[in-house]
Amino acid sequence: MEIMLCGAHDAEAIEPMFKSVVASFGATPWFYRDGTIMHINSATSSWAENSRATVAMADVCVFVILENYGSITWNEELDEALALGKPFVVLALEKTWVRYNTLLDAISDSELIKDKNDQLMIDVLRKMSINEFTVVTFGYDTFADKLRGNLSHIFGFGIKVLTLRNQRATMLASLSKSGKLTERQIEQLISLATDELEENKLSRKTAIKRLALENLRDEDFLLDICRSDEQGVQRLGFSILPSLVPLPMKDDLLRELAQIANNNDDVGTQRRFVNSVTELCPENLDIVLESVEALEVGIRRRAYEGVEQNWSKVMAIWGNDRMKRFLDVCHGKSAVGASWQERLRKKIDSLNVIPPMD
Repeated sequence: MEIMLCGAHDAEAIEPMFKSVVASFGATPWFYRDGTIMHINSATSSWAENSRATVAMADVCVFVILENYGSITWNEELDEALALGKPFVVLALEKTWVRYNTLLDAISDSELIKDKNDQLMIDVLRKMSINEFTVVTFGYDTFADKLRGNLSHIFGFGIKVLTLRNQRATMLASLSKSGKLTERQIEQLISLATDELEENKLSRKTAIKRLALENLRDEDFLLDICRSDEQGVQRLGFSILPSLVPLPMKDDLLRELAQIANNNDDVGTQRRFVNSVTELCPENLDIVLESVEALEVGIRRRAYEGVEQNWSKVMAIWGNDRMKRFLDVCHGKSAVGASWQERLRKKIDSLNVIPPMD
């Protein structure tokens, strides 16, 4: 495991303590001052690129504020750590932190500060405030303890994540398709299925399918799945909607699901939604088309075929007027007026009309 110290030139003052604490964790300390940084010397060498590459390789980054501003630290290393999702801590010398926060509170425009170093550090504080970072202050006599405590916190969190992963793996391995799930297993499966940070997408899908077999029909769970940022999870939710939706299906829920599908650029999700509604309640397909703005031809075709397959049932519920409105929408006509092609033709015809002579 590698832990990287990120700071300006004056960070060498706490380098020995940093190395001692990191070594006590059985990790390797990295700091640019002693050459422990990823680097390739060539005609195109770049300290900034070397620093970003080191952040990418490191397991944890420790950002330290003493007195001076470090351009690479705050413009390259911090941005790279954020972009890659690297765990990091920010430690600041207490007297320096108090001084800069006093300046930050007193002066809204950093350009009014004459000292360039102070000006740049105020910009760093402002950036941290916007991102709501937690900054831990220290004295030279407490740096080692503060660093050790914060690294322990990160490792403890990592152990909890590993424990959760092991619990989920054990739970999935022990599931029986025929056996009844316990309340604890259901809770674990819901947690797994709705965890947007879970990297194993197959495990999430397995959990959703098993809950569907368990006949879990919970509105909040269904909406969480269908709103998922993971396209495969969202598609699955709309595909097995008939096994997840609370019955009887409420019109308000149907419209909310239609809006979720409508806000998705994936046409496949919208088509799956129409197929599921056809299976569940084809008499509500007109509500789906009313709620979905982008009526792509494939969606309209599926909606029509869904009604066509259930014509007698739907016709008995809708009657002629409602059926005609639905068929007009399927045909590409607006439910509230002429299609854009018809309006276009009228404009063309109006230009061809010769005005009467006075």
